[in-house]
Amino acid sequence: MQRRLALVLEYQGARYGGYQVQPGTRTVQGEIEKALERLLGTHVKTHGAGRTDAGTHALGQVVAFTTEARYAPETFARALNATLPPDIRVQAGYDVDLRFDPRRGACSRTYRYLVLNRPRPSALWREFSHHVPKLLDLDAMAAAARRLVGEHWRPPFAPPDRRPRRPQRVLRADVLRRGPWVALEVVATSFYLHQVRRMAGGIVQVGLGRLSVEGFAALAAGDEHPGRASALPARGLYLVRVSYPDSLPAQGNEKEEDYQEWLPQR
Repeated sequence: MQRRLALVLEYQGARYGGYQVQPGTRTVQGEIEKALERLLGTHVKTHGAGRTDAGTHALGQVVAFTTEARYAPETFARALNATLPPDIRVQAGYDVDLRFDPRRGACSRTYRYLVLNRPRPSALWREFSHHVPKLLDLDAMAAAARRLVGEHWRPPFAPPDRRPRRPQRVLRADVLRRGPWVALEVVATSFYLHQVRRMAGGIVQVGLGRLSVEGFAALAAGDEHPGRASALPARGLYLVRVSYPDSLPAQGNEKEEDYQEWLPQR
């Protein structure tokens, strides 16, 4: 009898060509499917909640697959972690409905972009953050981020040729500082290719005083060419959480109120 399982993945994206399988490229999905094949003796097709870019990291990617194997979800997690590369780890596993679709069933996704804001770059964090040496204006950045919140038929900083069948709803956009670390966190019903990286690029320009909050809002609305808000490098981007109405229990990759506790210490 078939069953469907969902796995919550954490991974470092630095050495992968993104999440989704691509010919001739090492990807996170490819590594998961190879590990499942080693465990089950047959190829298993997986479906992910988000197609993270090359170099993008994840704290809470959700992957689902169908199988007849009767292992408990925790057994799947332990067995896969024993053979997966050390920069990919299964953090939790759940039995879900056979109709569960991790992408279409999601009600929101949370992305975070992490900036190291100090004069000198970091040797340890160079693949996990974007370095900005000049002091950023946090109040201006937060004001710009608030302009992203709302329902958008023309999604802010999305590719100009995108015409969605339903509006994108940006539920929350916050900018927070902890010591030298500045983070943009955005929660929305869906995201487009490079969208968060362009949002972060525009907000950093505001923080540097090179773009006004009003100019950022015009750029976000598509009144100016999005090329003025260059996408920041993928290495600072994290897929933090994928939320579902009732298909998965709490994923265990942090509560909303614990947001700042994840940021690195000084």
